Amino acid sequence: MQRNFSSTSKHLSTSVNDMVRTIDQLAEASSQGAEGTTNVAKKIDDVNSKTNSIVEQIAMSSERMGKLKEEIGKFK
Repeated sequence: MQRNFSSTSKHLSTSVNDMVRTIDQLAEASSQGAEGTTNVAKKIDDVNSKTNSIVEQIAMSSERMGKLKEEIGKFK
């Protein structure tokens, strides 16, 4: 009976240790996933800012092109 209890106790201890290890791995993976998501969000924000800057530059170029056409039209 003591052997049976000892064997059961060892199996239970191993199982609990495996569960704790698995939970730790899940927590670490979850943390890494959150960091990855944050990095992606930051990069998307950077792309968005750069895109807005490009749109502004295009608008300015378009406005300047219109003024240039007006000036050229004066010579025709």
